[in-house]
Amino acid sequence: MEYIVFEKDWKGKAVPEFLGRTLQRKTTVGIHPVDPYYELHVWHWRHNPAGMFADWSPYVSCEHDRS
Repeated sequence: MEYIVFEKDWKGKAVPEFLGRTLQRKTTVGIHPVDPYYELHVWHWRHNPAGMFADWSPYVSCEHDRS
């Protein structure tokens, strides 16, 4: 799950927080530039040994991606 707040819509003075965690500011998705936004990943349905709020899980790969 990912919680996202677009920077242009954020009215607070500090970086947004959710579930007691500070969201990370992002300006790209992969190599593609996007309008700045804040995000927080939450590994809610599956255990992530890297942590519940880590961006990536060592259990997930793109090995079988056919795109």
